[in-house]
Amino acid sequence: MNFEQMRLARQTFDEVMPIGRTVEWEGKVYHIAGMTLSGNRAEMYVLEIVSEEAEPLENGMAECALTESGVTGTSGDADRQERHTNRKSMKVVPAECPFFNIVSIKLGERELETGSANSGPLALNEGCAVDADSENLFLFYEMMRAGWELSEDSPFLTMDWNTLWLTRLTFRTEIEHLPVLDEKQEMMVKWGRRTKQHYVEMPVCLTVGEEAELNFVIADGRQGVCYINRVYPIDIWKENEEKFKNPRYLEIMTAEELEKQKEDFFRNLEQDCPRGMCYMGIEYECTLEGSLAFYDRAFLESEPRISQGSASVMMMLLRPDEPIGKHGLLQRGCVIQTPVAPEVRQLEAELFRFDEMFGESTEFVSLQPARRPER
Repeated sequence: MNFEQMRLARQTFDEVMPIGRTVEWEGKVYHIAGMTLSGNRAEMYVLEIVSEEAEPLENGMAECALTESGVTGTSGDADRQERHTNRKSMKVVPAECPFFNIVSIKLGERELETGSANSGPLALNEGCAVDADSENLFLFYEMMRAGWELSEDSPFLTMDWNTLWLTRLTFRTEIEHLPVLDEKQEMMVKWGRRTKQHYVEMPVCLTVGEEAELNFVIADGRQGVCYINRVYPIDIWKENEEKFKNPRYLEIMTAEELEKQKEDFFRNLEQDCPRGMCYMGIEYECTLEGSLAFYDRAFLESEPRISQGSASVMMMLLRPDEPIGKHGLLQRGCVIQTPVAPEVRQLEAELFRFDEMFGESTEFVSLQPARRPER
């Protein structure tokens, strides 16, 4: 740290409005610290306590039984090794802050449409830009000067900054002054479509050509049933070779551009699924509203792969031909993106996660000061 970095990190605001209210969403506690206005751009700041087991993203940014088939499954092993695995990589990243899914808020008579949101640790790790760490210090200094404070019984008061994340919600609506809370001290929140992840981690043996019924329970006690209607190998190379033969490509690009796109695509595909190998496709129905994520169990227990050359993530989607399954429920698809030989007929997999889906909604959040317990 030096004075040049300090000068660059200092933030100046035209207006600062402390809110200082702790709220609970979906079982997690958040603290709405306040808002600032710089020019016509308003921002809201929200603190979140992150589990000590959670690890920030690189550079500090950003939750059985088979019937009739005779195959049974149990919940995830309790004695998994502590080494870094793909399973751990997918679970230690803090869940997305629900504020990311806000379409707009209304304070008093003014409705503000959200433009963007970003989230990261309040105290950045060693090796990260000092400026960003210092900006947060200046931000809360200005908040405190404007009257913001945490109550003595606040869970955020004594938490180390290494266990806190800060979300900045930037509003698209340009305003001249920050809105004023009305007498009810309520904030109207419009939510967009969003998902919530529930880790299931139930082993299952998938057999090509066979159906199965999986009974699972998520953390809040709700029970779900997954009807697997079809398991089959997908020749991803053949499918995409046929796709590139579609004459519509030449309506939007030249033959040379198409050839280059094919070369780039198949070069990246070779890293994920070598020619001659297949992915496993699953078509299923679920009694809970949402989608299921299946993974190869060996993949979950292995260490993350180091990409050769430029990194590429190719997500494969599967849309069943029939929208409604034999049980009268919406039929969905999942691709297990672990390469297998075409002759493989069984795969030791895992129903790893249930992604619950929520539609658009509106709710009112009380910003009344919490009543302190009587002594």
